Amino acid sequence: MKINFLRSVSWVAVLTLLSRVSGYVRELLLIQCIGINAVSDTLSILIKIPAFFRRIFAEGAMQAAFLPIFTKIKENEGEEAAYRFSASLLGVLLALLTVLVAIAEWKWDFFSRWIFSDSSHQTQQALFSGLGKIIFPYIFFISVHSFFGSISSVYGRFGIFNFSSTLGNLFICAGLVALLIYQPSSNIVSAYGVSWAILGSSVFQCIIMIWGCWHQGMRSVWPILGFNKYLSVFFRKFCSAMLSISSVQLNTVIGALFAAQLPTKGASYLNYADRFQQLPLSLIGVSLASVLLPILSQKHEAQDSVRRWRDEQHFLRFSLMMSVWITLFFWVASFSLGACLFFPSVKSGVLAWRDVKEIANVVRIFSLGIPAYIGIKILITRCFAYGKGQLTWISGLLNVVVTIGISLCLYRQFYHIGLALASVISAWVQFSFLLYSIAYQEKLPIYSGLRRLCLELVPFVAGVLSVYYYVIPSFWTPENSIFFHITYIFFSAFIISALLFLFLNNRSHLSYKHLKLFRKMFRA
Repeated sequence: MKINFLRSVSWVAVLTLLSRVSGYVRELLLIQCIGINAVSDTLSILIKIPAFFRRIFAEGAMQAAFLPIFTKIKENEGEEAAYRFSASLLGVLLALLTVLVAIAEWKWDFFSRWIFSDSSHQTQQALFSGLGKIIFPYIFFISVHSFFGSISSVYGRFGIFNFSSTLGNLFICAGLVALLIYQPSSNIVSAYGVSWAILGSSVFQCIIMIWGCWHQGMRSVWPILGFNKYLSVFFRKFCSAMLSISSVQLNTVIGALFAAQLPTKGASYLNYADRFQQLPLSLIGVSLASVLLPILSQKHEAQDSVRRWRDEQHFLRFSLMMSVWITLFFWVASFSLGACLFFPSVKSGVLAWRDVKEIANVVRIFSLGIPAYIGIKILITRCFAYGKGQLTWISGLLNVVVTIGISLCLYRQFYHIGLALASVISAWVQFSFLLYSIAYQEKLPIYSGLRRLCLELVPFVAGVLSVYYYVIPSFWTPENSIFFHITYIFFSAFIISALLFLFLNNRSHLSYKHLKLFRKMFRA
């Protein structure tokens, strides 16, 4: 089935935007329920653990290994063989997830003591232990949800898969609203209610995804415990992809370990700042990658390697231009964004303006890594589609080593700011390593357009940030009205857009000819 790239990316981006907006609403309601304190720190750290396994069994290694094989079987042997393979794989997936959840529930107390080894965090350790046993089974249901979502993606039906995340967020929001109405006696009771809402959302998303596949006319897949020749191929790809994904996502666990040692509120600052950057990362990186993987898998043999590599560098240039705008916008307007989003919480006394300022500072640091994060997502997707899994896990391990080294140097002195800096630096190291390793291993050139764009954007970004500090005075205070902050946000977006467009046009990086080229490439 031919997939229209532009229409698919636009559709996925719109649905992802809905998911992220509903996610913001969820986080704002969560702040109203719990605030920013030791309980929110514990919940922020806890959620990162099932998120790590989700990247392996749901959105990451499983999809990266499953999609190319399912597509190949479907094209070469027909749908019957492809669905037999899917049924066998579903049986194995359910067995693995059952074992994983059982072991996690059995040993969760030991894991809690390991995470919060400091004697000053005994209360958080007990809370982490109780909440974790409720939340961890989330990975079972969300993995089944993603399995059926992968099948729908092969047929170019991205809608229900991406929209189900929005429905999951709305389910949690409903639970949070119920907690706000009920008004539990303590934050700890609220945290237990939030945990049950998170688990319930995974069950709800799983049911919606299975119903969606059936409603769209796709065949039913019932799990069977059997082995066929394609499962061995799948497990080889899966192990390679798991090494790649786990090495990259180990930073999630490492970040949780370091965050558990921070003073109170540090982990929450990192969590809420990360929510800001997840919106552009999803709209650009995840949306492009979600559609690129099936397309690259289908066209791996259709074009020569030099032409494919040239087109892929056009994707990188396009994503880099968009992500630089986001970096500049977040750096200039992060405090006003936080002031608008958290204004109800500040007025109700749940948050202080100092908390908003600290979150804005972390957002500024994270924004410097957005171009690298998006580039990594695109290059890793390319590696999976072309069977170059070894390079991705090597780059991921490099990322982990750099993150650990820089975090150890910075977190005791700079706390949450130091951990954010470590994440940004390691992302740029991994992106550079991936780009030059692909070019070197496959003997492909890095075209002058991409090189020149990167080299010229660095002084441009530095110049804009310098102007922000030296020309624009700090004339706003927390007491400024919401109207002022909203006006400043739109004014910043307009000025940054104008400056970036003039720069790209003046340096011949962006013109009407380039826009026609991008449009032609996306519609191909």
